[in-house]
Amino acid sequence: MRTRRIVALCLILAVIGSYVVYEQLTSSITPYTPVSELMEKPSEYYGRQVQVTGIVKEGSVERVGATLTFILADNRSSIEVTYFGVYPSGFQEGNEVVVIGTLQDSVLQAEKVLVKCPSKYEELPEASE
Repeated sequence: MRTRRIVALCLILAVIGSYVVYEQLTSSITPYTPVSELMEKPSEYYGRQVQVTGIVKEGSVERVGATLTFILADNRSSIEVTYFGVYPSGFQEGNEVVVIGTLQDSVLQAEKVLVKCPSKYEELPEASE
């Protein structure tokens, strides 16, 4: 009888533990969202953390002190991004970036800006002698 209670208790603890691990893993996963998808249904994203991918629009970058503002765009839509902090290495107009932040009043308030690496390597020009 005592063995059954121990086994039942272990099973209950295993189920509860599995549920907690599952919830933690699924709640921390935020898929990449293209700018156009974000702008099609912005009400679904207001106040929630999102990871938005796009290209930094040419001529849109403004740096004032530690504040960086720019336009993030894809082939169909664009959104203004505001970021406060250290500028990411390799950040420049025309680069693809991932912005992690929250959508507030049609502006993406960035917590992090990640510069994506190019998907292909280009050969360096040969040195002339």
